[in-house]
Amino acid sequence: MRKASRFLLTTISLFLFFHSTQAQSFYDNAQESTTTGILTINEFGPYVDQLSIGWIFEFDLGWMFSYDVGNGSAWFYSQDLNSWLWTTPEFYPAFYHESSGAWWYLEKESDPRLFFNFGTQQFVDINGNPFSNHGKQDFHLQLEQYYVPADPNIEYEGPTISDNGEQLIFRGKVSGEPVIFVSQFENENWTVPEVAFSTSTEVQNHDAKIISFSQKTTSGASENFNGPMIADDVATFGAEIDTGEDGVFYAKRVDGNWQTKLILKTNDAIAGKTVSSVDAPYVSENKIFFLTTLTDSSTQSSNTIFCFDIPKEKLDVILDSDDGDVDQFWDMSVNKARFSIRAENSITNNQNIYIYEAIGQGLRSIYPDFILPTGTNSFTVGGPTYFVENDESHVANLVFFKNDDIVQTYQIYTNLLSEFVWIKTGDVVGDSNDRLGALANPTLSVEEDAAWMFFQATTLDSNQIGAYLSYIDFDNASFEKVSYAVAQPGDSFNQDSATINQVLLGPVSLRNNRIAMTIQSDSNQYALVVYQIRPR
Repeated sequence: MRKASRFLLTTISLFLFFHSTQAQSFYDNAQESTTTGILTINEFGPYVDQLSIGWIFEFDLGWMFSYDVGNGSAWFYSQDLNSWLWTTPEFYPAFYHESSGAWWYLEKESDPRLFFNFGTQQFVDINGNPFSNHGKQDFHLQLEQYYVPADPNIEYEGPTISDNGEQLIFRGKVSGEPVIFVSQFENENWTVPEVAFSTSTEVQNHDAKIISFSQKTTSGASENFNGPMIADDVATFGAEIDTGEDGVFYAKRVDGNWQTKLILKTNDAIAGKTVSSVDAPYVSENKIFFLTTLTDSSTQSSNTIFCFDIPKEKLDVILDSDDGDVDQFWDMSVNKARFSIRAENSITNNQNIYIYEAIGQGLRSIYPDFILPTGTNSFTVGGPTYFVENDESHVANLVFFKNDDIVQTYQIYTNLLSEFVWIKTGDVVGDSNDRLGALANPTLSVEEDAAWMFFQATTLDSNQIGAYLSYIDFDNASFEKVSYAVAQPGDSFNQDSATINQVLLGPVSLRNNRIAMTIQSDSNQYALVVYQIRPR
């Protein structure tokens, strides 16, 4: 279990080390992954090399300024530990901690990070305090990816993560050209984001030329429900083509190359009607689901949800607003080939969140009447985030409560709770004095004993957008709901004095205990960031 006994070997080796006269760099034996840019040296690392500005990012110890002694050892100034450290690749994870004047040993398997302080003969936390599992935060975020593109002309939008948590897809730009990037979790590392689709992408079954990738919101209550999606090396996205039409596309990766095809575009004729809009493609279990608006010869329109079977290359209608009392479909969320959608009842004219679980079962609504908070007189339902766990459907969504059409408070509802409200404006952030303001873009994930929500928010003191993680512990009798800041404007971006300006999330930002986001600095740099959620 504990490896601190290795320190005995380290102390024996010190005598041999200090009597060595061979010139040697600490980094001489660095091993680099050809796909990720992540390095290791024996047990030191993994780390990202930023030595051109004097820094490295070590995945356990964070940002560290490096001074290479030249005899195989190095001094590091660790911001996380607030101290100079001395070590060699052979000694690490043992190191000399200058501020305490003692040798420390990093327990690499510990969660949260624990160190054995040989001076005090105690396990300590990152601040040097004797360890105790204190505070409310019952999870630890382990950084898996922090990638800043070297090219300053590269821009990233918020990433979407696949259902298995091992692929990322997101829009961006390279020197102003719209592109879609893809990154994968391979060999215990995330690959450097590659351009998978661009305006040069060839469409195999059509002469369409892509000129941009759709970035639409379908209503004022919706945000970011039209991003690209990926699952098991199948991607789907919306794009505008050179005819001025919009289309839904899909692509399969074959022998490392993406083969792209068009599924449906505006002005296509189908079922005696004409496609007037397409939106929100999702991929799940070899099926692609997306929304359309169809118009007949009398200019009457209907909302239709299509399902495209990828192996069969077959397109079917799943739901049509002309066939029932529920119409005005918006903002679909898909998981395990089922979906949830925001829609309006044509009889009551009330919006609600609906779930579609199987062919022939139709839609079922989630919420009863919404209760207006004091000081509000109307509401708008936001789009859902949907998750299936143990064959049960779980959903969460924003609700905007207004007074005379001005939003007064934001709430995130969920059918996981009998009272429905999980997160709301005014909630305290962790143990800080910050309180949540406007809320946006939630993604839900559910496990047997806990549920997680990753979302964007401002605070009551700042209108800049940060990213927050909230959880519910079902083992706690009170179902305590706690939210914590993951990245906030003003936090350090990297080591050139830049700070975070905003945090960007994709339509699906949390899956399989991983959260993904893009952070943008005040100097307009971008970083792709992935954390693994590790419950304590």
